[in-house]
Amino acid sequence: MTGIGQYTYNLFLNLAKETSVDCRYYHNGLILNSIEVNNFNRLKKNDYFNNIKAFIRDKVPYSYEIQWLYKKNQFNKVIKSSNFDIYHEPNFISYPSKCKTINTIHDLSWINFPAYHPKSRVNFMNKHIKETIKKSSRLIVDSNFVKKELVNNFDINHEKIDVIHLASTMSNIKPIKPKHIFFNNNRNNSYILFVGTLEPRKNLNNTIDAYIKLPKEIKNQYPLIIAGGYGWNFSKVLEKIKLLSITENIIHLGYVSKNELCYLYKYAYCFIYPSFYEGFGLPVIEAMSLSTPVITSINSAMDEITQNSAIKVKPEDINDISSKLKFLLDNPSEATKYGILGEERSKVFSWKKCAKETLRSYKKAIS
Repeated sequence: MTGIGQYTYNLFLNLAKETSVDCRYYHNGLILNSIEVNNFNRLKKNDYFNNIKAFIRDKVPYSYEIQWLYKKNQFNKVIKSSNFDIYHEPNFISYPSKCKTINTIHDLSWINFPAYHPKSRVNFMNKHIKETIKKSSRLIVDSNFVKKELVNNFDINHEKIDVIHLASTMSNIKPIKPKHIFFNNNRNNSYILFVGTLEPRKNLNNTIDAYIKLPKEIKNQYPLIIAGGYGWNFSKVLEKIKLLSITENIIHLGYVSKNELCYLYKYAYCFIYPSFYEGFGLPVIEAMSLSTPVITSINSAMDEITQNSAIKVKPEDINDISSKLKFLLDNPSEATKYGILGEERSKVFSWKKCAKETLRSYKKAIS
């Protein structure tokens, strides 16, 4: 499930518990009373499916626009006969609607880092974002960092924007050991974990290069385990992983289930996530919620979200990433300290709190 999928799913589940709002979920031309995980799960283990999808996304001109126009017509057919007060679009760009509209804008990465996105997506977002902002009654963002970016990039009143943080559900999930030969020996806490979609923005290239610089004895003791599905422009980093897995202690698991992901977080020595840009950084909170020490970037929203509960690195500086990683691996007491700090920090965030604050945003929109 993607980050936006997790947001939509957990927000709806918790809004449904609120007696003052009657929620429905729109999915593929249907208005549903409940939400299912299967609505968000994709065939991520199917390489053929992923390759076809990636080709359409990356090579077909106007692919985002064509998909959006088709879904807009589908949405309009359903919504025109309904009588809802509010339409909340959790994925950036909303469809035209007679309802009061609320949009969640998770980041502005296509503006700040257009090279990290397919050109068709950049063009699509640039074409529709201003109209979306103009017509929305309220805007929801995941962090104060994104709020500042919105105000700086668009002619918008900051009072129209509500900052509502995301959260983790990992502490409520049963961990299941991944089916890989490495885990057969039950070597808990003896690996470094990276979780993220294989795409340039997540900075896996520099993460791998930083790991390679570690002394051989450390790499022999702590393999780098990579978990995550294929994203945009994944082929180069995937080829790099395949080549280095022969000479370096790097293990690529690809897509893993939620239960397997929980296991990976829970038993990792540390979690490394030096992304170039994040509007929130959900994997960071997930790792922290399970007392796993975190190394992440000092930029964008990660510094705001983690505060003093994680080790910070400059994502463009391979030497900085490598030295901070070595420091944590050489000092178990520091790893324990940051594990405790991270878990305490993660308790600030909850989906129940997210739902209640979102409900307040709805009430502002119709008042």
